[in-house]
Amino acid sequence: MAASVLKLVRDRFENRCVVCGEREATDVSHIYEDATKRRATSDRLVLLCSNHNQAIQRAHGKSIPDSPDVLPEGLLSGARKSFWEGSQPRGYGQARLASYFFERRGDCSDALDSLTEAISAARKHRWGDWLASIAREAERLCGRYEIGPAARWLFLDRFAIVLFDYARWSESAEVLSAANDIRDRIQSDPYNPQRLTFDKRSSFRRESLIIGSTKTWGKGKSVEYRLAQLEEDAEDFLANGKLEPFVTNLDVARRLADFGGDLAGAHKYAERALTYKDKIMHKWALLEHLVGETEYFVRRSDKNKALLMASEAMSLFAKSPSVLEPILEGSPRQLGIHGRFGRVGISMAELLANGVSIAPEVAGVPLALSKRAIKRVVQVVHANPGALKG
Repeated sequence: MAASVLKLVRDRFENRCVVCGEREATDVSHIYEDATKRRATSDRLVLLCSNHNQAIQRAHGKSIPDSPDVLPEGLLSGARKSFWEGSQPRGYGQARLASYFFERRGDCSDALDSLTEAISAARKHRWGDWLASIAREAERLCGRYEIGPAARWLFLDRFAIVLFDYARWSESAEVLSAANDIRDRIQSDPYNPQRLTFDKRSSFRRESLIIGSTKTWGKGKSVEYRLAQLEEDAEDFLANGKLEPFVTNLDVARRLADFGGDLAGAHKYAERALTYKDKIMHKWALLEHLVGETEYFVRRSDKNKALLMASEAMSLFAKSPSVLEPILEGSPRQLGIHGRFGRVGISMAELLANGVSIAPEVAGVPLALSKRAIKRVVQVVHANPGALKG
């Protein structure tokens, strides 16, 4: 195994076991049992402590793992928990392991659900090489097995937001259209109707962000309609104790208002979200609000408040580095936190003078998928030819 591959895996997983989080984990383990038949590329490896490496190896040799820690349900639940707690590298590793073990057990819709969670985890740092590998895995699963429509809808829905992250607007809209085509044919979920309702609300948030970037609101669905729905859903999330989707909904509402030039409206949404900043685990969304507020106060010529927001944002960024969303100004371009501040006249020297440590920018990795490859992934996930094989 190449030394460069090992270093990449150790660095991305922060030398921590993806299952338990133990620091200084030393064992690099293959996700797949048939490791001898697959090249040891970084996307097929995870970092484990010695105990969990042994547990995974035992699980590879049995149809049902003998350790609760590596049961696929536990891994998937852990991936979701890790995401909301800001441990995205762990979440990615847990989700990829969960997907493999679900497939081994024949629960292939759950395997695709796990890949969807892996997408969420890999987005924060823009691991474009690993995001591409997830897409190819989804294509393989849907080409080989029958996969439920809800799992295929949610995967494409999440894949669309990845393309948005990379400022690939037209492709993002096309994938969203394919996702919505599946979603609109799902009438109900007799097993978990509450989860379906939650997923549709979350999907509406992502859809609004993508549509807002192209201003293709759709018949009868203006920006005002979307803002009202986002705000209503946010308050419902809050009433039910779900702070993370609450703050994320308001982040999207803030950006839609900003796209439309409604600076006061954008500020209102950010101010509402920041009321709960000490309780919010979703640091990525919180960072977006703080950077947005920095830009707002600069526009209002209130440099003192702008510096206060910028200082909070940079301090948070140092603890939980993230690649920020694309800046929509007529052409695709990406600015990180340093670029966003520089664009509005907040210098690093000013932040240093405020006693703020300046963390280095996060270098995202390009998305290693061509237009043709994306089209093929979407066609296979949408059509699910594996259902005919079953």
